[in-house]
Amino acid sequence: MRKIYTLFVLLILLVSMMPAVNADPDDDSKIKVAYVNSDGSIESLYNAAAQDDIVKKYVSAAELIVLKDSDLGEDLNIDLSDYDFIILEHLTVVVIGALEATLTEASDNGASIISMTQTSAAYENIEDVTSKNITVEGIKKYMTYPSEGNYKNLFLTLALYNGLSVSETIAAAVETDVYGIYHPDSDIVFSNASEYMEWYTTREDGGHVFDPNMPTIGVIPSSVMNKTERDSPVWDAFVESIEGRGYNVVVGTYIYGARTAINETANRDNFMIDDEVIVDSIIAISRGGRFFSTSSDMGRMELENLGVPVLNAIQLYDTSLTIDSWREMNDGVIAGELYQLAFAEQDGIIEPIVVAVKDDGSTNTPIPEQIEWMTERAIGWAVLGAKSNEDKKIVIPYYAADAGKSNVGSDPDYYLNAPESILNLLKAMEEAGYDVGDLPDTADELKDILVEYGYNVGTWAPGELEKRAEKGNVTLLPVDEYAAYFEMLPAEKQAEVKDLWGESPGDIMVYKSDGEQYFVIPTIQFGNVMLTPQPLRGRDQSENALNHVGSYPPTHQALAVYYYINEVYEADALLPVWSNLGVMPGNQASLAADDWTALMIQDLPHIHMLPMDATGITDKRRANMLVIDFLTPYLMPSGLYGELSELESLIYDYEQFGDEEVKSQTIELIKETCESLGLDTSLNLNWENTDTSVSKIKSHLSGIKSSYIPYGDHVLGVAPTEDQIYSMTSSMLSYNTFDVKINSVDFNLNLDDLLEEKFGSEAESIKEELLDEIFEGNTVADAVLNVTGSRDSHIEYTLAMAIIYKLGLGNEIPTDEQIFSLADTLLSFDVYIQTATSTYYYRNLDDELYQLYDEDADEMKKELIINTIVNGEDPEETIRNLFGDSAYSTVSSDTKLTYGEDVERVLMIVNDQIDKLKNPTNEIESLLNALDAKYIPTGQTGDPIQNFEAVPTGRNPVQDDSRLIPTKAAYAIGQKLADTLILTYQENNSDAYPEKVAFLLWAVEAARTGGTSEGEIFSLLGVEPNWDANGRINNSTPLKLISAEELGRPRIDVVVETSGSYRDSYSRQILWINQAVRMAAEAPDSDEYPNYVKRNSDAIYEALKEEYKDSNLYTDDELRELSYARVFGPPEGEYTRELKILQAVVLKMKSTLLNFTFSVWALYTAWKSAVKLFGAFLCRVCCKVI
Repeated sequence: MRKIYTLFVLLILLVSMMPAVNADPDDDSKIKVAYVNSDGSIESLYNAAAQDDIVKKYVSAAELIVLKDSDLGEDLNIDLSDYDFIILEHLTVVVIGALEATLTEASDNGASIISMTQTSAAYENIEDVTSKNITVEGIKKYMTYPSEGNYKNLFLTLALYNGLSVSETIAAAVETDVYGIYHPDSDIVFSNASEYMEWYTTREDGGHVFDPNMPTIGVIPSSVMNKTERDSPVWDAFVESIEGRGYNVVVGTYIYGARTAINETANRDNFMIDDEVIVDSIIAISRGGRFFSTSSDMGRMELENLGVPVLNAIQLYDTSLTIDSWREMNDGVIAGELYQLAFAEQDGIIEPIVVAVKDDGSTNTPIPEQIEWMTERAIGWAVLGAKSNEDKKIVIPYYAADAGKSNVGSDPDYYLNAPESILNLLKAMEEAGYDVGDLPDTADELKDILVEYGYNVGTWAPGELEKRAEKGNVTLLPVDEYAAYFEMLPAEKQAEVKDLWGESPGDIMVYKSDGEQYFVIPTIQFGNVMLTPQPLRGRDQSENALNHVGSYPPTHQALAVYYYINEVYEADALLPVWSNLGVMPGNQASLAADDWTALMIQDLPHIHMLPMDATGITDKRRANMLVIDFLTPYLMPSGLYGELSELESLIYDYEQFGDEEVKSQTIELIKETCESLGLDTSLNLNWENTDTSVSKIKSHLSGIKSSYIPYGDHVLGVAPTEDQIYSMTSSMLSYNTFDVKINSVDFNLNLDDLLEEKFGSEAESIKEELLDEIFEGNTVADAVLNVTGSRDSHIEYTLAMAIIYKLGLGNEIPTDEQIFSLADTLLSFDVYIQTATSTYYYRNLDDELYQLYDEDADEMKKELIINTIVNGEDPEETIRNLFGDSAYSTVSSDTKLTYGEDVERVLMIVNDQIDKLKNPTNEIESLLNALDAKYIPTGQTGDPIQNFEAVPTGRNPVQDDSRLIPTKAAYAIGQKLADTLILTYQENNSDAYPEKVAFLLWAVEAARTGGTSEGEIFSLLGVEPNWDANGRINNSTPLKLISAEELGRPRIDVVVETSGSYRDSYSRQILWINQAVRMAAEAPDSDEYPNYVKRNSDAIYEALKEEYKDSNLYTDDELRELSYARVFGPPEGEYTRELKILQAVVLKMKSTLLNFTFSVWALYTAWKSAVKLFGAFLCRVCCKVI
């Protein structure tokens, strides 16, 4: 026993003498970590990791600080000075500025500041962090893939880096796939559709198993899949909603960036197997920008490859909006986020429906009823596409605005021959396999049927209604059946109807027989196609309605008709020739599920035809319509035509833009135009009620339009006559000026001006002869040679445009000779091409070929055109066969692409122009494609004479927004802002002028305001946009220099920072700003006022020359061009701005923070529009000077 005791004592002594191993650090030794970002969606994961018992052994504080611009104020009191590690991510320049002092103090105290979005190789590691052997990339991985485990190991890693002895094993970051296919019931992200279907068809966990007999709905998330806590609630809600109805779902990423640079089919692999699309419709969640962020053309091409309808599910980012506050507002989408609709519309993405809000937090919170309604809409399209044509039921409502037989068919404003168009459509549907029963032989027979049977009867003619009910071609819907449906509507909706129209059934189209009441619904049935007049709006049907002030809910009759269409007839699609659903009460942009139009159309695909000069914005945003345009009849221009057209364009701007100041300025321009035309007195306009005055003007313009109808109404599917096309082509050539480049020189070609300059008084007859040659089928070159006796490239170009226009108007397919002639002409001119890095250059095939194959370039051009454009062969294969593989080994010094790739892009641009003519104008074909639930490509809207690019028709019409920025009204506001800025500066600086002004450009602001910031930039520089008669900025000569005398002050320099979305959406504006700087710097001004733009540009140029005097990296011209560059933005694939300012703080740079910011950004120049500047020196020079 004694021995045991002795051994025990010795053991205690030995243990007490041993040094402590892995003792927990005391509180003073523990680290403090602050994570500052603008997204609080990871809060629960971050906090859970921070509260882990093991983490708490080493970390005394782990704070998550969420900061946005809206959080800043005078009472902001954030002290980071005693933290050991500060991690920053996705912070704005404004927030960084607010934190600058405390970050600097923290850095001075030894803190390590880690930026999460560093992209510059020159600053791969941050100085203070490197001294502690921290690998920035290692830290990034823990943060890039948010999870409790990754945050836990992040904290342990930071503790280890800070010198603590961490006994626990620190695991590497668990990386999850950020691209691929997601399903909430799967632990993995599937890399492609094949892998996903292997799981989806065989899963045994009790969840929905893929049903091959049911359609499949695609869902494209708004981001990659590393922010699931923030974004997955919306994804999960769609999956639950879709699968809960028995349909299949694929939630797959469609993101452009590094992944697609490696594998361009990676996105498609999520929705295609063996080149077959596996989804029947797609819900795209809050793309925000364009579908393909770096190329609108590529985005539309990808949508065409998918070939199915893509619906726009909108997540609102305003953190002040809750679900309840959204439900109470009547905007649908707030003005600051209307870009989400505009960008989607440009790509042909349809049906904008708000599905989620931030709900006072960071997580995207689904709005349940909106998710359900969008699901039903997507399923409606999917079912339409999957169903056989023979079984589809289609309803075609038509115009019958007045009670009675007059004006039955189409709205007179549409200039559409409704009976003949409907008959042509029905015949085409019959050929496509639809059951259309026995069709009338002629349009006159159909017109007689519509007049005899297909009209509404007013309340003042009950006897007529009885006759109509007993005559046939009507459906009698029992009022009791309708009443049961009506009682299921929300109580507040029932009250709206009762207040105006009385208790069910009201008085309109109600017929009594044998003691029972019925709604009389005119139904002209052709097999599975039903023609019916649009229900009456009812304003003139009762004294109560006539005296009513406010919005008009639908009548009981209207509700009964759409109840019948949906629930009794069980239609598969609505195809109205005319509709008033877009003007029902409800949200201004993007409907709520309980808005009247939503309640009436339910899940029915809504396809509508509109004249090509209508934008269809109201129809798209307030009635969920897929709009397809048709050709308007040729309207002879009048002496007032230009001013009237400008007035119409101004009214469009007023209704389009949400910024109140822009709307106010636009109204001033509308007033001025009305005064010039005398409309202010003739229409008795009262501008105290702006909307009423605008409505009067619109009505007046509509009346003027209808008084110029020399060629009658348009018929769907019928091309204008040869004489009409000839006349329209001649007018188009007189009206349009074509912007082209020849040998890097801008030209504005107008045929009338060209001919008058060359032939004087004979110009008109020469033009007629040239057009005669073209219409006889001669080539461009032969036409010019035959008529004028010599070749003229300028005249040939305009005639090539005439041929494209002529073919776009007609239904003829161009001959191979015509295609060759067009391609040969167009390929001689520079086209605007885009490289893989979103850089834009002017190139033409002739120049490229002479670099590749000097001796026989003309013959090579001929073979290229025949093989690729005429015969449709693969361009790369053709180029390699003609020039050998060396064409793909020599790299162009400008584009950084091989010459073969340059040639491919030039061919692609011209082929795209010509390819649309191989499928000539066919509005009916597009309508049939829509009824097959296919994607409908977009096309520009506008008058066919004024806007050459508006033909061919049969497309989803969109306004070409980029050439409208800045609008005239926005520029005028920009001038006022510039004047105010100068005056304010002078008041505070002893009347001195500002020498340089910094701007930040956002895509959302440009879309909302119409370009007020751009207008201010141009005004400061002393230039103004060069608008055409349609309010679009001329692409070749977009700007005009304001003389120094007219300007009356110095030219003030600018430096501009853009967001990534702005770079993607407004590349034209970036080039125009740099062009404006060049114009200002080279302005021949007197010495009366200083030219700060010239002074700064010269200083930059001299500094660059000195820096690169021993280098041949740049030519002198290139250095001069760089000296004019003023626009900076994120490099390709980047969209955030915050880390660059932050790093300036960490590195303790003494000069302005902007110096460092710009050193790691792309500098956009007119020479190379997305060139990355090499080294910080150039940016130090630029930023110090400008």
